[in-house]
Formats: sequence, structure tokens, C-alpha cells
Amino acid sequence: MSPSALASCAGAPSDNLRLAKLLRLALVADHDGEIIGAVCALKRALASAGLDPHHIVDAFERGTSQVAPSISPADVAGDDRSLVWFAWHRRDRLSVKEAAFVESLTRWRGTISDRQRVWLHDICDRLAEAAR
Repeated sequence: MSPSALASCAGAPSDNLRLAKLLRLALVADHDGEIIGAVCALKRALASAGLDPHHIVDAFERGTSQVAPSISPADVAGDDRSLVWFAWHRRDRLSVKEAAFVESLTRWRGTISDRQRVWLHDICDRLAEAAR
């Protein structure tokens, strides 16, 4: 499973990377002790993220079959919150820096700056284009 498949269930990109590494280790390890250790570490990492093993299976099942809703930034151009929502729900397709930016906007109170708005629109335009 790719780290992006885990992104929709875990949250922070660093959590996704850690979960992906532990899952990979559990599947490729040659010794029983390594496999058990990796699975135990994976379960602890899931628990610390407030998840359980079913989230990994769900993410795997959704994986490549998950289709983005047919909404584009042009549909919500006047509403910054809608653009933030649009990007947030596709954050697994963003760089670490972009995902952190979008996450910070989810906590932002008030009006975003023109510079932030331009970056947000650029991100949403790219996400919408990739979905076509």
C-alpha cells in the first residue's frame, strides 16, 4: 500500500510515512521476531493516532478506487473556507509543505492574506486539474 493510501485515514504526513514504513517492514521481514515487532509497533502507532487496524484495511480498499467529488475551485471561488475544505480532503496529494499550509488554514480565524489566497488557489487548481 502506498503512503498516499494511508493519508486519508491517518492525518499528518509524518504519521502516514511512519505507518507506511511499519507496514512495509511487517510485510517484508524475514524473521518471525521482526514481523511480530513491526506489527506491534504498527498497532501502537495506530493507537497513538487514534486509529485501529481497520483503518489500514479501509484505506487499502479505498486506495485507487477512491474518486474525488466533481467539484472544482471555480465552483467555490468566492469562498476561502470551501477551498480549504477542497484541499484538506485531498491533502494526501500535496507536498508536506502544502499539507501543513492547508492544515494551518483549517485553524485560521479571520481573513486570509492575498498571498495565502493565491497559494491556496494554485493548490486547488492543480488538484482539480489532476482529478480530470
